[in-house]
Amino acid sequence: MNDPATSGRVPGHLLIPSLFRARAARTPDAPAVIGARGEVLSYAELAARADRFAAGLRRAGVREGDHVGVCLRRGPDLLAAFLGVWLAGGTYVPIDPHHPAARIAAVLADTGQPPVVTEAGTATSLPGGVRPLFTDTFAEPPADPPADAGHPADAASRGAEGAVEFHADAERPAYVLHTSGSTGRPKGVLVPHGGIANRVRWLARRLRPGDRMLLKTTVGFDAAGLELFAPLVAGATVVLAPEGAERDPAALLRTVGEHRVTVLQGVPSVYRRLVEEPGWEHATALRLLFSAGEPLHAELCRALSERAPGAEIWNTYGPTEASVDITEHRWDPERDPGAVPIGRPIGNMRVVVLDRAGHPVPLGVPGELHAGGVGLALGYLGRPGQTAERFVPDPHRPGARLYRTGDRVRWRADGVLEYLGRLDQQVKVNGVRIEPGEVEAALAAHPWVRAAVVAATPDGSGGHRLVAWVQSRGEPLGPRELRAFLRRSLPDPLVPGAFVPVTEFPLTPNGKIDRSALPDPADAAAEGPLVPVRTPAERAVAEEWARLTGTPADEIGATHNFFQLGGSSLMLNRLSAGLSQAAGRHIPATALLNATTVEEQAALLTGGTTGGEAADGAAPGAQGVVPVPRTPEGLPLSPGQRGLWLLDRLRPGSAEWNAPLFLTLPAVYEDAALTAALTALAERHEILRTRYALRGAEPVQLADLPAAWPLTSARAETAEELNALVEAEFARPFDLERGPVRRALAVRGRGVLTVVLSIHHIACDGWTSVVLERELRALAEAAHTGTEARLPELPVQYADHAVHQRARLTDERVRDELAHWTEVLAGCEPADLPADRARPAVRDGVGAAHVFTVPAELAERAAALGRAYGATLQQTLLTAFATLVARLTGQWDVPVGVPVAGRDDPRTADVAGYFLNTLVLRCDARPEQSFRAAVQHVGERARTAFAHQALPFDRLVNALDDTRDPGRTPLYQVMFDVHEEGSTGTAVGDGDADAFRAAWRTARTDLTLMLQRRPDGSLIGLTEYATSLFDAAAVERLTACWVRLLEAVTADPGVRLADADLLPPALRAELLAHSAGRPEPGTVSGPERTVEAAIRARARRVPGDTAVVSRGEHWSYERLAHRAASLAAHLRERGAREGGVVAVRLGRTPELIAAFLGTWRTGAAYVPLDPAAPDERSLHILQDAGARVLVTDREGAGRLAGRFAGEVLVLDGTAEEQPHPDTASFPHDDPALDDPARLAYLMYTSGSTGRPKGVAVQHGALLAMLRASQAHLDFGEGPDDAWLALAQVTFDISCTELFMPLLAGGRVVLADETEQRDPAAQLALIEQAEVSHLQVAPTHWQLLIDAGLGRRPLVGQTGGEPCPPALAHELSRRLRRFVNEYGLTETTIAATRWEAEERAAVVPVGRPYPHVRTLVLDAGLRPVPYGVTGELCVAGEGLALGYHGRAALTAAAFVPDPYGPPGARLFRTGDQARVRPDGTIEFAGRADGQVKIRGRRVETGEVQGVLAEHPAVAQVFVNAHGSGAGAVLVGYWTPAPGAAPVTDGELLDHCARRLPDYMLPALLVGLDALPLTGHNKVDTAALPVPDLSAALADEPWTAPTGPVEEALAEIWAEELYGDATKPVGARQSFFRIGGDSARAARVIARVQEEFDVLLPLSAVFERPTVRSLATAVEEAVCVEIATLTEAEQVLAQGEYQP
Repeated sequence: MNDPATSGRVPGHLLIPSLFRARAARTPDAPAVIGARGEVLSYAELAARADRFAAGLRRAGVREGDHVGVCLRRGPDLLAAFLGVWLAGGTYVPIDPHHPAARIAAVLADTGQPPVVTEAGTATSLPGGVRPLFTDTFAEPPADPPADAGHPADAASRGAEGAVEFHADAERPAYVLHTSGSTGRPKGVLVPHGGIANRVRWLARRLRPGDRMLLKTTVGFDAAGLELFAPLVAGATVVLAPEGAERDPAALLRTVGEHRVTVLQGVPSVYRRLVEEPGWEHATALRLLFSAGEPLHAELCRALSERAPGAEIWNTYGPTEASVDITEHRWDPERDPGAVPIGRPIGNMRVVVLDRAGHPVPLGVPGELHAGGVGLALGYLGRPGQTAERFVPDPHRPGARLYRTGDRVRWRADGVLEYLGRLDQQVKVNGVRIEPGEVEAALAAHPWVRAAVVAATPDGSGGHRLVAWVQSRGEPLGPRELRAFLRRSLPDPLVPGAFVPVTEFPLTPNGKIDRSALPDPADAAAEGPLVPVRTPAERAVAEEWARLTGTPADEIGATHNFFQLGGSSLMLNRLSAGLSQAAGRHIPATALLNATTVEEQAALLTGGTTGGEAADGAAPGAQGVVPVPRTPEGLPLSPGQRGLWLLDRLRPGSAEWNAPLFLTLPAVYEDAALTAALTALAERHEILRTRYALRGAEPVQLADLPAAWPLTSARAETAEELNALVEAEFARPFDLERGPVRRALAVRGRGVLTVVLSIHHIACDGWTSVVLERELRALAEAAHTGTEARLPELPVQYADHAVHQRARLTDERVRDELAHWTEVLAGCEPADLPADRARPAVRDGVGAAHVFTVPAELAERAAALGRAYGATLQQTLLTAFATLVARLTGQWDVPVGVPVAGRDDPRTADVAGYFLNTLVLRCDARPEQSFRAAVQHVGERARTAFAHQALPFDRLVNALDDTRDPGRTPLYQVMFDVHEEGSTGTAVGDGDADAFRAAWRTARTDLTLMLQRRPDGSLIGLTEYATSLFDAAAVERLTACWVRLLEAVTADPGVRLADADLLPPALRAELLAHSAGRPEPGTVSGPERTVEAAIRARARRVPGDTAVVSRGEHWSYERLAHRAASLAAHLRERGAREGGVVAVRLGRTPELIAAFLGTWRTGAAYVPLDPAAPDERSLHILQDAGARVLVTDREGAGRLAGRFAGEVLVLDGTAEEQPHPDTASFPHDDPALDDPARLAYLMYTSGSTGRPKGVAVQHGALLAMLRASQAHLDFGEGPDDAWLALAQVTFDISCTELFMPLLAGGRVVLADETEQRDPAAQLALIEQAEVSHLQVAPTHWQLLIDAGLGRRPLVGQTGGEPCPPALAHELSRRLRRFVNEYGLTETTIAATRWEAEERAAVVPVGRPYPHVRTLVLDAGLRPVPYGVTGELCVAGEGLALGYHGRAALTAAAFVPDPYGPPGARLFRTGDQARVRPDGTIEFAGRADGQVKIRGRRVETGEVQGVLAEHPAVAQVFVNAHGSGAGAVLVGYWTPAPGAAPVTDGELLDHCARRLPDYMLPALLVGLDALPLTGHNKVDTAALPVPDLSAALADEPWTAPTGPVEEALAEIWAEELYGDATKPVGARQSFFRIGGDSARAARVIARVQEEFDVLLPLSAVFERPTVRSLATAVEEAVCVEIATLTEAEQVLAQGEYQP
């Protein structure tokens, strides 16, 4: 490892001045320097300026080897001065003008009082007697410049005066840099040209000509040399940071973003402050980040990587004495999870690690780093003694030198160096040698520690104590928490005795932590007093805690919290066992959940209680599990088993509840040994010999199967073959009644033996998997070697536990537990994660799995965070999971299913069986809460829930789930489970993951996240998901979002839940990339910048072509242009002018279009008025718009003229109808009017206050939209394209209809007022005028279909309201093309579009037009993941100017665009939407229009879509009536022409087959036609208000008819009421009259006895009335009969003969 890198001299032509001149000659015009204010200096200009400095210095007497001070502020002259000093043959001495005067004087004295290049602003920093050389004296070239006798260069690099000769000598000093000296006096390091050139060239290898590197390091720090010269050698650009930016993180980051900096160098102290700053979204150009000067930790690297995704992060190391750097290392997040190594030597440098005797050290052994190579400094100026001490002879290379760095390092096995700290900082405390850097690295791993410094300070008694100065994120960390955290990774002597909180670390001028300025530890606040244990019981608890957590017992006080000292939920069972032994009676683990302190648990030992279960327990069964006699009738199932048995009956033949277990065993084990081991395992565990049968109406467990366990053997030579075998094994169901419920598969191949056990969940849980794995390994080894496996005796079996558990569930206890859970879960709603498909009416249980890993460091940070607030790792991870679900669903009250082990009794610890119960944790933290507060809240919820875990889940379901939705699991739809290492869960190793993932075929709910601790501290995760809802890619993204969220909250636990980042950088970038519209092929562009100018240009090209068709009249382009010009002249006479507003109130004739164009010709904007609108509305608009002129007809003038104060132009056939004298010729262009920023129109829309608000749209936005629409719709491609204009002119789509065809040279077919309201007339107009394009609302399209639209070569478009899928399918079939468009007036007509497809399940609004960007954002304007509902926001060229005269309203809706260039705006539409993975946007309704029915969220569009699919229905509209608990859905529908009549009942039956119960309309209302608004949208105000009293009444009682219905009614009455004579109606719902899953199972058993047919349990859920179930029975009987042979049929008939 100590082999040197190649070393040698650096040739002269490779020194920096020569390299710079060569670069300036090659790229003279390239930018060399960008100033802080944006000024640019080219390479030629910088070279010329450097030559002038060199010449001036020569004139001032500078000769080769002379020192020249440079005291300048950061600017182009600074670079020119350094280069000029070198070109003049001198050695520069950098002087920071901000340094104290004493230091500047010391530096100048040390270098012989050289002349100093300075400027007026910095000369005052210099001491008296110094010879200043002012920069302005170098500004002009001399009259006789010296000749260039050196390297020739292009004139661009020489300047006017020619280049000064540079004598290349690698050994000559390049600069003298002063570093701190141990004596207090700075010492000057002489750095040679060859050394700095070597380092600069090494860095320049990674730079590109387009790079920009920020110069922000002060010149007194050697790293400034890299920022100064590496870009100039590589052809890149030096960006100058503003003065003081190195001390201002915000200014620094702002500079990086504004100047598109690509390369940044800094020290970790600065980077730590930088990552806390907002604004990283603008620093997107960063690609290289270099860190130096201080130890670098992976935590900081991760933070930088998240903020600058894709950027390489390099850790460099080296002192000034080695020309800046010796080694470098690129950070690898996988290999470098903690302290980042310093790497390997750079080129031409060598490193050796030596012990105190000067001998090389082995791998992993610390030693002192020695450096050699061309980078070594010449020594210390004027200090030969210190030079000789630090620059020593190289014992391995005669004549060479080594520099003793004083730094401790060690080699890693991969040849990488790890930095361990300074030798002179190594301390001894209590006789133990301690490296502070090791303690600092351990502290840095704490999630709330931003930075830490560790040192030894005098303890006042002649010794030393270890002190840590800690900078926290948010609140200062307590010493106890830090001490407990460090003890998990460090021995006690390395744990500091004192912790000093600091807000900010003092920094040196170079940006490093100033250790000499750290606060005095004596000033730190004293740690809170330790309350010592006071009683024997407290001492017993403390000792048990010490045994489990590793904390010394004498440091555990009476008030300490078990979880804060490192306790976990896994330890509770062991703690329970230990305390039970100490107390002499059983103390359940559930009691310890709420008794978390020493004194509280001591009270349990002495007989007290603190809530939850009593410690001694007087309830039945409290004495613990005891063996019970076995009987031939069998023993009852435990409640958990009974629930699984019911689920198996609900879906017979399903493999959903198979529990897998993978083992890798020695390949030498033979099948016979494995079979013997398996059989011994079954003999040991009775549950493996048990089957489950019905005795009457109740299931029992019978342990009557033989123990012999057959083994299936197979071979698999590839991973694919293994996957296939495992998949087939997992897919096989079990027969619970016949048994056995376990199988074993041995797969051999590639020298590996893999054993796969499949066991039904009724006999196995996660804990059991671990027990069986451990015991099978022992038994197999014993069978293989012929020895005996020594396993502990089992005092009880699972059936004993089942009896015990049932005995404990007394009626009183069940009642109390139900009361608790009813209160806790009241009002809880299902969580519907964003899915790739609609939820099916019935769950199929089919699933898949995604396997992932949480790194060990992140897992530890999460655990530490939980400990700080008395929460377990599980509770902390659960909080993050619930937060993710809340963020994805928008629902902050999330029910999560959480399995609990259920092994309170220590005697069951090694017993196999299904002990699990499922709890529903209500995670209802608020979005404004901090994560740390949420952890505490969820922890409290969890402890309360665990204290009430005795109630079986199925009992809870029967009591609380009254909806019985077969499409989802009851009470929760997401599950979360954490298996601590070596305890519960299916052990999945890295080698098993692929097979596990490929074979997983079940999902027990919508989505389950399972995590298991691995020996290395990492977590292996498995996300199980329902494939009916989710695609694999969606689940992978969801999991990545959870990991990112966990990283964010552990980095900043004080972050609000609503604000925590959950987008991985790659996903964020992908989402933002989707926001941009793609260019439209065929987009027309031209020199015109306004619509009016473009139409005028079109009129010149095709003057005779038809422009407008109206009422049989044809207007040519020429006529339209002349009429517009004439009206413009009349308008000017009446005061219309640029910047003004003209109101237009006209009927639907070509004059209308001419008036709009004429208004634009004056420079004014138009505001349209609806002639049918009330006068009050029109007058309000006139006043609000500030209209100076009104264009109207005689009728309009009569109604408004007397009440309108402005000028009125009446178009009534008088003089105004004739051409104006000024427009006799073709209208001329006025370039001043072709301004895209000019206002085009004001369009008034409804306002929330009741007053309409005017949206101001400029010409540029309108032209961009119309050209995009033209290209997308191919308008103008046909020889005679025509658009039928139907929209009201007060609706902005009218702009597309009236102007876009004229841009393209097509025709506007203008429907009059009568045609506008008559679909039949519109079809005639389409036919007569050969219309090619049409846009109307979806309801209007339906009217056209009903009127006989048929199939037509039309391009159809719709918008304004959601389009039903069925209608989109139909129109895509009938028309040439059909497009769904979305937009608001504020986005200038439209922002997105989507081409309809015949088979699309939903109708999205598509993707953005090219001139806009669309983003779906959360309330904080952050992108939301795919499928998540957020607010649709629009940016780009299409945005309106705002709301006319309403600045506050404009500011609220048009906000700064955080993802656009500076000054860009973003419009918040208020519409909800979601983005598909391909970038397509789906509309999800208004944010304020959500509907809830029976506490469930309902999308009325989904109900509408199902109703519309019925062939007898033409149009549908569904909305909610009522509120709260009384809210119901009402559906309005119209009959399809020619369809057979249909009843409301038939329509409801149709819906019931597709929709869950709560989504069924309570009432259907048939109408002849749906009422429409003027814009042809459904007029909800005009819909009839239904009478809901009858609809909401209970189903009337109907007597059963026929023998099957009557028999079923008796069965129901017996099972529900215990009385067969009690009447049950034929149409009453089983679950609404008291049924539950248990009673349903008994009903099915009775049906089998009564009718000899086997129905699945799901039949009761799918057909929950006597009548519908009777139909199912009759169908089953018919199937049975159909399968009988003729002989069997004769026999059966004979049995029923009288």
